[in-house]
Amino acid sequence: MQSCDRGLWSRMGIAGLRGVVALALTVAASAPAWGCPGCKESLAAQGGDLAAGYNYSILFMMGMPFLLLGAGSLAMVLSVRRARAAGFGAAHDDPFSAARESVGA
Repeated sequence: MQSCDRGLWSRMGIAGLRGVVALALTVAASAPAWGCPGCKESLAAQGGDLAAGYNYSILFMMGMPFLLLGAGSLAMVLSVRRARAAGFGAAHDDPFSAARESVGA
């Protein structure tokens, strides 16, 4: 009979070990990715307008997916409400009505 008390590494196997190693390498190599000091100093020397422009562009890019998803969801909700108000879909409120009619229940 096989023991149920196996260690973490034996349960994860080689794929899990590869994932752990990849994560460790990513974390170890991320320190140089913070940005070079030369870019930071040149941006500060240009003035506050350029830095503010970068800041606003980043905020715009971060907010755009939420704006698009919200606008699409609102359009769908309004479309369904208009269709229900016009009487479309009244016969299809019960998704199992066709199955019940075919069985004769």
